[in-house]
Amino acid sequence: MARSQSGAGPAYAAAAVFLMLFVIALLLAIIFWTQRNTQIKLADEAQGELERFIRPEERQREVVSEALNDPDQSVVGAILSRAQSLKRWIVGSGDAGQEEILAELRTLELTEEGKVTEPLVNVVRTLRAENDHLERENKRLVKERKAAREARDAAKERRRALKQEVEKTVSELKSRLEKVKEQNDAYREKVQSRMAKFEQRIEELQSEKRQELNSLRSKLNQKDEQIATLKDKISELTSGRGGGSRVAPMDPTSPDGEVVAILSEDNQVYINRGRQDHVLLGMTFEVFGSGGSIELSGTEDNPNLRGKATVEVISVSARSAVARIVRQERGATVNEGDQIVNLIYDPDTRFRFFVHGLFDIDQTGEGTARGRRRIESMVRNWNGQLSEKLDYRVDFVVLGQQPEVPRKPSEDAIENNPAQYQRYLEAKRRFEKHQEILAKARELAIPVINQNRFLALVGYYER
Repeated sequence: MARSQSGAGPAYAAAAVFLMLFVIALLLAIIFWTQRNTQIKLADEAQGELERFIRPEERQREVVSEALNDPDQSVVGAILSRAQSLKRWIVGSGDAGQEEILAELRTLELTEEGKVTEPLVNVVRTLRAENDHLERENKRLVKERKAAREARDAAKERRRALKQEVEKTVSELKSRLEKVKEQNDAYREKVQSRMAKFEQRIEELQSEKRQELNSLRSKLNQKDEQIATLKDKISELTSGRGGGSRVAPMDPTSPDGEVVAILSEDNQVYINRGRQDHVLLGMTFEVFGSGGSIELSGTEDNPNLRGKATVEVISVSARSAVARIVRQERGATVNEGDQIVNLIYDPDTRFRFFVHGLFDIDQTGEGTARGRRRIESMVRNWNGQLSEKLDYRVDFVVLGQQPEVPRKPSEDAIENNPAQYQRYLEAKRRFEKHQEILAKARELAIPVINQNRFLALVGYYER
C-alpha cells in the first residue's frame, strides 16, 4: 500500500508539471496569436501607408528603381532631389511652387487652362534648332562681313589710287589750261588788234560809201518817179502779149556789202555790215567776185544763181559782222573786196514780197503750206515785207510749185464720187489762181521767183 502511494506521487507531480507547462504554452500561444494579429494589422496599415507614397507597379519605374538602389537617400528624397533639379532647369529655383512654374510657363505661352500645351523638350529642341540656324547665319554673316571688309579695303585702295590719278590728271589739266589760257590771251590780243584795224578800215570804207550813198539816194529819189512811170508803160506794152514758160528775168542787183577781211584759220570772214545796218544773227549772203552790179539771170529749170560761196552771220557788231563760210564751190576762194548779196536784205530799203502757193523746202516731193510759212518767215526775219495783195508796190513775187492741170472726171464719176469732183474743183481753182498771179506779175513787170531761185538768192542751206 505504501509502495502504491509512493509510486503515485511522481506521476501526479509529472501531471501537474505537464498541466502547468500546457497552461503556460497556452498562455504563450494566446499572447503570440494576439501579437501576430497586431503585427499583421500594423503590417497592413504600414502597407497601406506605403502605397500612399508608392504603389507596387510604380516600383518598376526607372527613377524608383534607381532610388531604391541608392543607399544614401530615401526614394522620396531622391524624387524631391530630382524635382528640385527640374525646377531649377525650368525656372532657375528648386524651391519654386507649381503655381509659380505655371505662371512662368504662361508668360511663355506654353500653358492653357493650367495645362502644358507644348513639352519643354520640344520647345528646347525648337530653340536649339533655331539657335543652330542662327549660329550658322552668324557664321555666314561673319564670313560676309569679312569679305565686305576685304572689298571695302580693296575699294579704299582703288579709291586712293584713283584719287592720286585724278589729282595727277587735274594737275596736268591745270597746266594745260594755263597754257591754253596764255595762248587764248595772246590770240585775243591779236584778234582785238585786228578788230581795231578792221573797225578803222570799215569806218573809212563806210565814210566813203556814205558819201556815195548820199549821192545815189538823191538820184534814186529822181528815179523812183521814173520807175513808176516806166512800170505803167511796161504794163501797157506787155498787155495782150502771150506768156511762155520762162520766168521774167531779174534786174541787175546791187551788192548789199562786201568782205573786208578773211580769217582763213577759222574759215570766217568780216563783212562791212553790222547792227546799225539791220544785220541779224543767222542771216546768210551769197558771195560774188568784186566789181559793179551783179547780173542775176537764169531759167526756172536751170537757176544758175548761186555765188561762189555762202556765208552765215555768227556775230554782229555795230558796224561790222563776222560770218562763217558754210558753202564754197570747188576751186573758188573768198577774197577781200568780194561782194555779198541777199535778195531780201537791203541796208536802206525794205523790199516787198508776195508769196503764193505750196513749197517743198525739205525736198519730199510734195509742196506744203508749212513750206510757204517758212518762206514767209525768212522774209520777215530778214527785214523784208510781206504783201497780202499783188500790186505795183510789190518788188518780188515768190511762187511755189506749179499745180498740175486737173483732168475733169466723167459724168458717172461726178455722180458716184462727189468727193473726187470736189478735189477736181479745188485743183482747178489752184491752177487758175497760179496762172492768174503769174499773168498779173508779168503785166506789172514784177520779177517772178520760184522756190529754187529764192533759196539760192538768200543763201539758204540745209542746217
